[in-house]
Amino acid sequence: DDGPFADLALLEKMPSHTAVFINYLVTDDHCDPANAFFYLISGIYQKHSNTKDLRRMATDVYNSFLSSHAPLKVDMDPSITKQIETSLRSRSTDDQYRPLFNKARDYEFQFVSK
Repeated sequence: DDGPFADLALLEKMPSHTAVFINYLVTDDHCDPANAFFYLISGIYQKHSNTKDLRRMATDVYNSFLSSHAPLKVDMDPSITKQIETSLRSRSTDDQYRPLFNKARDYEFQFVSK
């Protein structure tokens, strides 16, 4: 039994186990951590309580994982990336940024849940 490591939703609720998981991702030579990091960080983004920071945080997440020059570029459906880029360029209200990465998280789950 792998405990919380077998269930990503449960793992996200357990900070100490999440830290162990992140350590594993960083130190394992056979693992590309980008997909898991995107999944975890975009989940934290969605739960962030200060809506005024969401646009800045959304830009940071996009630049880190989805832009063409992202240091931790993840495999993503191009249509999803295009929707996120369009939303970031628009002058949306802060609350409209919270669900910005929902489709991207759903798409990435297939890579993370293996």
